[in-house]
Amino acid sequence: MNGAVLTYTGIWMRPLEPRPEDINWHDISQGLSNICRFNGHVKEFVSVAEHSVLVSREAEKIASEDRKKMVAMWGLLHDASEAYLCDIPRPLKKQPEFAAYREAEKALMRCVCLRYGLPLEEPEEVREADLRALETEGQELMKNWVSEGVNPFDVTVHCWAPAVAREKFIARWVEIKST
Repeated sequence: MNGAVLTYTGIWMRPLEPRPEDINWHDISQGLSNICRFNGHVKEFVSVAEHSVLVSREAEKIASEDRKKMVAMWGLLHDASEAYLCDIPRPLKKQPEFAAYREAEKALMRCVCLRYGLPLEEPEEVREADLRALETEGQELMKNWVSEGVNPFDVTVHCWAPAVAREKFIARWVEIKST
């Protein structure tokens, strides 16, 4: 199929022409659990799924009581587009040459939000947790890490194997949905 990728659940999905009905959290959990952070240039494999669980938990902690569930889900899904487009390191993604990628990512995240009833705008709590998770992971797993100027979390990055990361992502999904 032209421009379509076959997902884990067997859906032919067009990442450059996304539709909310093609977004599936099982595909997201599988894809993110197999993608390594920092383009693989880490001391030990750490998946985008593990990063997403960390962001979800930490963002929820700083959210007001009435926003906790929404912020937790947004945090878990904040990199969901990468399950379909792959991860591009932050320094590259910010370059003008990657404008089309950023637009594709934005369109996919819009579909994720529509599919799961989330606000289209990323919550501030998620942005903050994402930056602090980046700092935490960078300090623990990278040589010659250059600080982003934010405080890391006081947590350990577990470096879960992909199957474990998927399991933990799914467990977090179930936990959020059941509250």
